[in-house]
Amino acid sequence: MNWTKKASQIKTPIMNETVKKQLVQFIVDMYEIDSVEKLFLDTREQPICIARQICMFMIMEYGEESAATVGPYFDKDRTTAIHAYKVVTKEYQTNRGFAAKLDIIIEKYNNLADIVEKYNKLTKEYVPLPAE
Repeated sequence: MNWTKKASQIKTPIMNETVKKQLVQFIVDMYEIDSVEKLFLDTREQPICIARQICMFMIMEYGEESAATVGPYFDKDRTTAIHAYKVVTKEYQTNRGFAAKLDIIIEKYNNLADIVEKYNKLTKEYVPLPAE
């Protein structure tokens, strides 16, 4: 699948803290990592590095946050976040297995964003009944 086509399927750029935490947890679970805290460790273990890079990519791409913000979120610097973004983009274009997993993550993000959007719409429309 063409990267730009998949990216354009994102319906809404909602990436609040709740969505961010749920997305990170989903990625950690997908890569069978024991806990989210392991993403913040200074380790180069393959599953942890890949999961961290995908988290950084998703937050930068769909959360519209800069590398200068995302790097420190994971106790890394901005150059690490930039590198993560480039690695994920390249792997998506060249590795079908990786692309399939990232497509699942993007779909999960779409679902989370839809839920948040619907919730926000409902709460804006909610009018409490007058007190008796």
